[in-house]
Amino acid sequence: MHRWKKGFSLIELLVVIAIIGILSGIISVNLSSARQGARDAERIADIKNIQLSLALYYNDNLRYPCDIYTNPGGAGCPNFLDVYMSGVPRDPSTNALYKYAAINPSGVSCTGATQYHIGALLEVAGHTVHTSPTNFHGNSPTCSAGSGSPDQCYDLTNFSSN
Repeated sequence: MHRWKKGFSLIELLVVIAIIGILSGIISVNLSSARQGARDAERIADIKNIQLSLALYYNDNLRYPCDIYTNPGGAGCPNFLDVYMSGVPRDPSTNALYKYAAINPSGVSCTGATQYHIGALLEVAGHTVHTSPTNFHGNSPTCSAGSGSPDQCYDLTNFSSN
């Protein structure tokens, strides 16, 4: 009498589990880099939206705001927040503020600023968009990834400063 076994042997199950584990490891590595690229794309889109709002602000006030994250108020500083942007976006992974500096070429004060510099630190090195090999220019802290590593700062200005 033949005795037919139903099911899989332990070795067959272990081989299938190992193959599934290898494939899921490969996929998760690829998804991680895709997530980083997506967050970088969101940062770039945020910076470009801020840039458009800054252009509208300049058109109305003939200068750039001293700060884009707070409303200092007063006749000399028309509000940027809630007038030109309902809320200024923040970094998608750290919720940190993007680097912004209003620059008055004739002085240190941002009053009457006719130039600005705005930047975001990207996660992917060698991104296809403009990445600056130097620190963030302007009156803000640097957009540096840390000591010993090159900047991966996506930065926009309305002037040439490199």
